[in-house]
Amino acid sequence: MALSTAARTVSARVSDPIGASVQFVQVGEDGTLTLRSFATGLRRPVDVAVGPNAGVYIVDADAGIIYRVGAPLEE
Repeated sequence: MALSTAARTVSARVSDPIGASVQFVQVGEDGTLTLRSFATGLRRPVDVAVGPNAGVYIVDADAGIIYRVGAPLEE
């Protein structure tokens, strides 16, 4: 997922806890909206949050894991 430097609101949602995917809405330059899959193959995603370090955190309740997806952490 690429994020532009333009000011935009980033919003993610758990589309279907049973279907095991997380999706987001991509806003095109012309204002068109496109629903895109961000993460698939999860067992039961229940929450999504965007952290201050450009990471997206996904809570998978069945797996007992919090996944971090996005820019690498700086050491």
